[in-house]
Amino acid sequence: MKLFPEILDHIFNYLLDDKKSLHSCTLVNMDWCKSAIPILWRQPFMLIDVTKPSEKIFDIYSRFLSDDTRTMLLIQGLKLPDYLLPTYYDADVEMTGDCSSSNFYNNNSIKTRFNNSLFYYPCFLRKFKYETFILCLEQWYLEVLEPLQIIDETNVNIKITPSSTWHTLARYNYHTSSFNISIPSANNETGSSKISHYRAEERQKLKAAWCPTLSIEFFKIFLTAGIKLDLLDLQFQQCYSMKNVDYLRVIPRLPNARMCLSNLVEFMPKGVDDETYEQYYSKICQKIKILKLQDLNTGNLGAISLITSQLSLKHIVISNYSSYMAGNAIHKIFSALESQAPHLKSVVIKNSFIQDNHIASKVFCWPELEELRIENSDQNLVKMPLGVGPFPKLKKLFISQQFIPIDLDQLLKNESNDGGECVYESPLTHINLNIQIHSIELSTILRTIATFCSQNLLHFESTIDFHSIPVLFKLLKSCSKLETLSIWNPFFNQYTDDDYRMLVNYFPKTLKTFVITTLYKDISYGSLKILLSEMSVKLDVLDLGSCKKLDHKSIEIIGECAKENLKNMPKKIIFNKNNFEFWCLEFEERFLELKAMGVKLCEYHDDARSENELYFICD
Repeated sequence: MKLFPEILDHIFNYLLDDKKSLHSCTLVNMDWCKSAIPILWRQPFMLIDVTKPSEKIFDIYSRFLSDDTRTMLLIQGLKLPDYLLPTYYDADVEMTGDCSSSNFYNNNSIKTRFNNSLFYYPCFLRKFKYETFILCLEQWYLEVLEPLQIIDETNVNIKITPSSTWHTLARYNYHTSSFNISIPSANNETGSSKISHYRAEERQKLKAAWCPTLSIEFFKIFLTAGIKLDLLDLQFQQCYSMKNVDYLRVIPRLPNARMCLSNLVEFMPKGVDDETYEQYYSKICQKIKILKLQDLNTGNLGAISLITSQLSLKHIVISNYSSYMAGNAIHKIFSALESQAPHLKSVVIKNSFIQDNHIASKVFCWPELEELRIENSDQNLVKMPLGVGPFPKLKKLFISQQFIPIDLDQLLKNESNDGGECVYESPLTHINLNIQIHSIELSTILRTIATFCSQNLLHFESTIDFHSIPVLFKLLKSCSKLETLSIWNPFFNQYTDDDYRMLVNYFPKTLKTFVITTLYKDISYGSLKILLSEMSVKLDVLDLGSCKKLDHKSIEIIGECAKENLKNMPKKIIFNKNNFEFWCLEFEERFLELKAMGVKLCEYHDDARSENELYFICD
């Protein structure tokens, strides 16, 4: 049965991130191929693993280089394979230095080259990841171009343009520019003219010289195709060879860049260069919904202009911020976010060194904000960066740092603009408090959550020290909808058997997942027995994967508790595999006995977790 193209498009969009399946779909028939190819080539650089760059994608894109670009590369001394020579270039005629001779333009033995591609692949691009693009380009250079490059060791000067003139060149006909690099001679013998391949050091210098040029020329292919990008990612972690990213300033200045970037929805700049972002991106890209600012080490004007120029910014991430380098003015960025208060749905601040203590405990309404996340700040935010609310739609709150912000209690109360009685019922459904230093304020925060936030709470994860256990019981008693409970004990004080006995008695009937994470003191075997034997709520998951010391004795406890309380045993109990793998053969009879009661041992596979784990199924 033949499917309509619209139906195929709808189906293939479910495979957007599945490169192998999309490839298979292109081989079914021509109709499937016509529908799958545009989707496959919509985000090719997002589907390639940065640790495994491939040159094959540039084998395709290189065929769309214009003749002017190919000529420019030849003029500047880059050797090209025959299939990339300009249509009017005769490989049998040697190029002259200035390429102005009639031998080049008017040779009688013209070679005609046709691009016989079935699809115009560049026009499909919608999501562009710079790092993968560069890594694949470098791989293509090494595999295809580098073997062709030879050097006369008595004449080793090659022209390269200083990086400071990149932005000037972009304003004119870019392909007429020249580039300079100095390669040291490999042979000091006088009177000899020896042709040899570049040495390793020379090859590296030449690659570093050519790849910026090639990257711009390949990007111009997409601009010529009239693409309109949805996502532009200029950040990188693996691309260590590209130390100087000045040439990234060229992109918004290229012809057709305005049309290409005007509908950008998601933007991830590399650092923030004030001039480029203030004068170009902030004026071209005003429809951004997701903005991820990384490495704010130069200044804030570019970041501020990007934020304030948006018509309706929905999500923002601020990461790897250095207050020393950026003038200690993070509060200006937070103030700029107020211009997007009517639209923002999520704010994430992570891996930032913030020393600015001048963030006021102000009351400012964020009517649409649904998620606020503060993660792994090297210097703790002493006050909540967006003030204390009210947040009438805030559903998810994540805080991971050493200390509790001094105004967090006020934020959780969700007070009105005059600081009076709470007028908003807290909409919070997810609360995550990862506090690394013991503080008596933790109990106060838990009491506030129990009083103001428990009615709609579905997922609660928090540091729970020895002293705040009783307050946790009060919180659980007031949570009628709680589905996930995760407690983290980073301290030396161990929870007692009585703590676990009280804990299981306060489990709400809606609870599905219980996670225990410990840093120093694991759950004892006595507490594990209490937990399994006295539990009156049947959990989907009991996660003990972080407990490093639970070993073969746990098998005996599971067997005993299964006999007493099988109907309320968790469906899945997760353990750390490292504690079990060396002695499993000794307990085959025990495992068979458990299996007879309906308790099976299985391997645990989850790409999101790094630990080696196994689990028991009691269902």
